[in-house]
Amino acid sequence: MCNCLWGVKVYMSLKMTKNKEKVLEFLNNREYSFIEPIFSEAGGEFIEYTIDRVGTIFNENAKYVKPRKMLENFLVYIFLYITHILTMAGPVRQIQTLLKDEVCLRLLGFSEDEIKNGVTKRKGDNQYGADYERQSGAMGTTALVDNLAFFDKDSLIKCFNLYIGKLKAEGIDFGSEYALDSTIIETDKDYPGAKVIRKTNEDGEDTNEYVYGFKLWILSSVKTRIPVALHVGTANEADAPLLKQIVETGVSNIGASTIKTLLIDRGFINGEVLHQIKYEMGIDWCCPAKKNMDIYKDVTTLREMNKDKIETWEYGSHGLSGGFLVKGAVSYDQYSKENIGFKKNKTGSPINAVCITMWAGKEIAVGREKVIMTSADVNSAKEIQQIYKKRSLIENCTFRELKQGATVNQLPVTKKHEKAENLAYIHVILSVFAFSIFNAIVEEVNSEPNNTKKLPQCIREFRFTQKSQKANLFVLVDVYYAVITMKEFMDTIGFKRVSSPFDSDFGFY
Repeated sequence: MCNCLWGVKVYMSLKMTKNKEKVLEFLNNREYSFIEPIFSEAGGEFIEYTIDRVGTIFNENAKYVKPRKMLENFLVYIFLYITHILTMAGPVRQIQTLLKDEVCLRLLGFSEDEIKNGVTKRKGDNQYGADYERQSGAMGTTALVDNLAFFDKDSLIKCFNLYIGKLKAEGIDFGSEYALDSTIIETDKDYPGAKVIRKTNEDGEDTNEYVYGFKLWILSSVKTRIPVALHVGTANEADAPLLKQIVETGVSNIGASTIKTLLIDRGFINGEVLHQIKYEMGIDWCCPAKKNMDIYKDVTTLREMNKDKIETWEYGSHGLSGGFLVKGAVSYDQYSKENIGFKKNKTGSPINAVCITMWAGKEIAVGREKVIMTSADVNSAKEIQQIYKKRSLIENCTFRELKQGATVNQLPVTKKHEKAENLAYIHVILSVFAFSIFNAIVEEVNSEPNNTKKLPQCIREFRFTQKSQKANLFVLVDVYYAVITMKEFMDTIGFKRVSSPFDSDFGFY
């Protein structure tokens, strides 16, 4: 964790330095500038980390379409929003709680006058009258959301890419396995910019259910759950055309040699691109086959021939599953170096596959088998299954945590209707940013040698543990600040503890 907040390039005109020893020295002399109870350091730590690690990236690359003069630097909107996502569950309207948090606002560089009277130059002279008492702190929720809508989404994605590259350069071990998937951010049909799509079932087949909204694509590290590439668009955009673009972005962010295995689902199948990923980029892939593919039909027809070669394995709490291995299948003719048009008798490059014929201790009916393909060199059916099952982590952990923890699916509403679509994109990007920042902090703290205090890997659990802690004090003296316990405060200013009858172990009376 960093030790100071630099404000010259970001927002603050002064530098606030975390220095507990200096603060206690001032308190011992009965000197202080500001003292406020704080129930956890989480908000301050997140602000500190974001400004220190990402502030310069935002400052140099984030673009703002229509800047307002309300704040000296518009980046404070981003810092406020990310801090809100990390420290508070719930929709954006609840951000007014953060806007009243004087500790967080001071860390962001707001002056005492701005916190009390707001940052608008109109001060008390507004549409509510000169005697109107502000209820929202430095600014209103609407002002924050409306201004976020003027950020350029592509520039924020660029900032995200630079941040992931910085994490890699600083030594974060992302691992070698990566899962690529997409999720729908549902809205009502009248939300500006939202598009409609028909839902599919687990076999990738269309259903009769339609949803409106936007779509988020993430290439995520299986080891750290940190997304290394993202893309946002509308719900009706297909997955397959984005496969190469997203993988190339991930490679650009963390290096070609880092990504060894790519886990995808049926929606991303593109034989020509998969061939390039394997033979040009050196990345093995693993993916289930569609039922209308020749390789699916060819592999499943071998079921009777391989009934004595069934391998079995435990699949979590589901029980015993099993299948057989097919090595070197070449019937996926689109998986080839030259994939131009239809060529009779053309064969694809060799693929290994597992045909799953048993699930949860029961035989799978003929025609309902699952076939999982991979370019990796494997020697058993179980090995393929063990590789592919990790793809479920992006849905069960990453997307679930993004929706329930980082509230990526709770799109804010702006009165500026023409900017509502862009605001949806900004919200999604900043939610992924916040999620990545949280997981990066967890990865850094938990990987420290001799660290016995491990942070939870779930944002929701982290919030709960922070809120359950006893209140501490945030103390600011001159440009130095610290978070100290109540006992440290009492001891420093010279209070002496006297004995009490309740100290004796007399039990209840």
